[in-house]
Amino acid sequence: MRIAIIGTGFVGVVSAAVYASLDHKVVGVDIDPNKINSLKKGKVPFYEPKLEKLLLQQQKLNNLTFTDNYQEAIPDAQLIIVAVGTPSLPSGAVDLKYLNSACESLAPYLQEDAVVIIKSTVPPGIFDKIKPLISRHTKKNFFLASLPEFLKEGTAIADTLHPDRVVIGSQDKKVIELLTKLHQPFKAPIVVVKPESAQMIKYAANAYLATRITFINQIADLCEHNGADIQDVIDGIGYDKRIGHHYWYPGLGYGGSCFPKDVNELSLIHIS
Repeated sequence: MRIAIIGTGFVGVVSAAVYASLDHKVVGVDIDPNKINSLKKGKVPFYEPKLEKLLLQQQKLNNLTFTDNYQEAIPDAQLIIVAVGTPSLPSGAVDLKYLNSACESLAPYLQEDAVVIIKSTVPPGIFDKIKPLISRHTKKNFFLASLPEFLKEGTAIADTLHPDRVVIGSQDKKVIELLTKLHQPFKAPIVVVKPESAQMIKYAANAYLATRITFINQIADLCEHNGADIQDVIDGIGYDKRIGHHYWYPGLGYGGSCFPKDVNELSLIHIS
């Protein structure tokens, strides 16, 4: 397949390299020419094991290219994956300016029946705003789908190649078949849901993981004041199949680029 990936941050670059390694023709797009020049040399502004080697390897095989020109990348792409950042506004709500800009920029160059896939973390229902935004700039028929990511820093390539699940947010049969075929080599469960559910799955997963960290930290504080050993407690509760031994990391708390942002954004999602 021919794939364009808009946004060459952590998610976009890893996705581009991995899809290219499966013999797809992938173009990474970013408006920053300095970033594009660095990527052509295999250089990324963050540490991710094996990524630089994979970038150089796939460019040498002509499976992967990078450009700052939408007109070069979009017309031949059957799939356009939008993986731009969605940071938080001062209010804590999601800032969609990069997503909106990317959608406006790609729209004039879409081929007929192209699939625009939103991998960025976005609130449920966002397609009601994105679809008319794209439609204002193209007369071509296109489809929208959601494909949330669940990558961890330091293991992103392995997480992409061997995911716990692949979530596809679409209700169109042809789109579902296309994205299922794309991800079959991963040999992972494929969860097909409507776009709003896919978008909420991303928020719910991150919020739950953040909750586990917060909870075990509070239990650890109680242990310190009452003579208990937090590792004994983790071991004891972990045998309950509803709880498990996994993902208990008492410490300073949760941080990073996603958990704090997504927890805040989830708390602000409108309930009518």
